[in-house]
Amino acid sequence: AELSPFIVFIAPTDQGSQTEALQQLQKDSEAIRSQYAHYFDLSLVNNGVDETLKKLQEAFDQACTSPQWVPVSWVY
Repeated sequence: AELSPFIVFIAPTDQGSQTEALQQLQKDSEAIRSQYAHYFDLSLVNNGVDETLKKLQEAFDQACTSPQWVPVSWVY
């Protein structure tokens, strides 16, 4: 089987009033993004579940129909 990784990062919402827990989640998410962003094929902000799922499905559909690049060392 072919391996075609597609890495998606979904960050927490950046809208509205925020609890302390959500602020900490945003801080942690930003740390992850700054460290690993170069690995992400797609980054989304979850400002609404329906909207985020729609964008994720569109990206998945696109990834399934487009050629994907993988390092040659993963193939051989």
